[in-house]
Amino acid sequence: MTNAIPAKNQAKKTTGTGNAAATPATAALPDQPTGYASAVAVRVYEEALLQDDVTAHPLLKLAAKKAVHRFGSFIVKQTGVFFLQEMEAKANEEATIRELFVCDWLHAVALVRDTKQENWGILVQFYDGDGHLHHWVMPMRQLKAGAEDIRASLFDMGLNIATTNRVKGLLMDFILEAHRKLKKDPSARARTSVQTGWQRLPGGEIVYLTPTTCIGNAPEMVHYTGPDDSTRHTRSGLLDDWRRNVSTKIKYDSRAVFALSVGLASALLYLMQQENSGFNFLGSSSTGKSTLLIIVASLFGKPSTTVTTWNATTNGLEAIAMLANDACLLLDELKQLAAEIAGTTAYLVLNGRGRSRANVSGGSKGGGSWKLNILSSGEIGLADLTNAKGGRLYAGQEQRLADIPADAGKGLGVWDCLGDFSTPQAKAEELKQACTQCHGTAYLAFVSGIAADPEGTRQQVTKLMADFNSSYRPAGAESQALRMLNRFALAAAAGEMATQWGITGWNKGDAFWAAGVCYRAWVTHRGGPGQQEPQELLKQVYSFFESHGDSRFKRFWQGKLVEDKVVDMYGYRLDTVITRDLTDERHTEYYVLPYAFARIVSGFDPRFAAVVLAENGLLYKKKPESTIQRLPGMKPARYYRINLDGSETSEP
Repeated sequence: MTNAIPAKNQAKKTTGTGNAAATPATAALPDQPTGYASAVAVRVYEEALLQDDVTAHPLLKLAAKKAVHRFGSFIVKQTGVFFLQEMEAKANEEATIRELFVCDWLHAVALVRDTKQENWGILVQFYDGDGHLHHWVMPMRQLKAGAEDIRASLFDMGLNIATTNRVKGLLMDFILEAHRKLKKDPSARARTSVQTGWQRLPGGEIVYLTPTTCIGNAPEMVHYTGPDDSTRHTRSGLLDDWRRNVSTKIKYDSRAVFALSVGLASALLYLMQQENSGFNFLGSSSTGKSTLLIIVASLFGKPSTTVTTWNATTNGLEAIAMLANDACLLLDELKQLAAEIAGTTAYLVLNGRGRSRANVSGGSKGGGSWKLNILSSGEIGLADLTNAKGGRLYAGQEQRLADIPADAGKGLGVWDCLGDFSTPQAKAEELKQACTQCHGTAYLAFVSGIAADPEGTRQQVTKLMADFNSSYRPAGAESQALRMLNRFALAAAAGEMATQWGITGWNKGDAFWAAGVCYRAWVTHRGGPGQQEPQELLKQVYSFFESHGDSRFKRFWQGKLVEDKVVDMYGYRLDTVITRDLTDERHTEYYVLPYAFARIVSGFDPRFAAVVLAENGLLYKKKPESTIQRLPGMKPARYYRINLDGSETSEP
């Protein structure tokens, strides 16, 4: 395709942005000079029209204002990119400039690179066949084999490109000319990131990035180049609609208020340098657990695309976690997670770092990292799921995903009150409908509040967390309970900050109350504020002797060894009769061989296990070690002498 600009002055018409729905009224061009100046004047006039187009994308207007209009022998016009070829003048005729069509409108906006000054490229804009505006970072590494990879990518995204051999190579020349021009303009720069969430720029500024939005005061444009996840960040309705129809309807419900506060707290993890947290609403079906996740999902986008399930592999959940960085990962139906990997998978996701893998050269390719909160629901807890296949959940793993009873104890499932609703089901259904219609505004408003004053927000949140910790610290709390208290405190602070900024419509103190109720429910459910490992150890020891106390030990009865056949022997048991209050009681003590003791307390340090058993009166004379014992008719030997009822007995 070629166009000739005549030497004589003529009038010409043009359009605005290339999108039919966004095209301003056409107008006549002023008189045109001859040659290159003529082509540049056309582009300048088109830019003026673009600034009057209220529907044009802000980035497009930015490019029209700042981008170089001519790139060497190329000109970018509304109708496309053209190579300007000066034709030799014939006899008695003026020289003309012939335009060779290269491709449809393709605007080079800025040179881009990541925060490590790597992965350079060119940010370009263009329209596809449906008039949809694309922003694409053209990787410079694709130039290594000519422009074929770039041509293929642009074709795939809908750009019309000339294919004739005569002009086919001009696209490569245009890209190189654009790169040279942009390189000379320090203002034509942008940053890229393959991950959403908070980004710290080289100058120290922090911004929050979504696939479509950058929030914060950045000195230059920041562009998302990661996997397409725009469906998780959709918006519908206004913030006022969400506040009126969703958040204020649940302000008296402890579980719902706390769940929303946890979702908001995801934005504070990076700022406050807090570790990832997980909370699992535990309870029977049809209590409203899934409705809680839908309510939280409305903070971020459309609930149907934001809530997912535990039914995934470890690698799959790792990929989802990367997409939910600095947000909340919502996972329904914990029982769908394979029991064999439940503990390690939950720990991996909440640990915030993926597995390292080998790269193409055999070296280490570091895994991804993320900051997030997890909200989960399930009919069973993580510990029960792991134990179902004979596994064991360690205290560190259980601390990562706290089980909170979903039932508020009011006979209404997850609700503390019904308000204007007739039944719990009616309340849940109306809230689900409201979340479908109003979503995606509250979290961005909360992030905007943080980005406006990060240091001021950090100071306020620190004070709120300290107030919550001092108000709800249980008596006799050990380190694990206090560590969990701090996670509840962050959620409480987030809810109070959102209330202070007018986002939730709650009263001051509502988020504190809800977090306090849920924290106490967690403490009660786990069995108190003490350390979890001793409790887990005692349960494991008692469970072993209940299951194998008769089958794994050779038996002494009334001082004589009973010749029973024992397979895989762990030691001996001494059965005696003790008279208490004129009543004969059978009493059993176990003499456990040292190697067998380590198997009984598998998963714990045997020395730690001995201390715990001794402190609880289960070991002979409360000594945290094996002791030399003489059984009837046998030589003295070392045993762990275990008395399950903790009573003192005489020597055998």
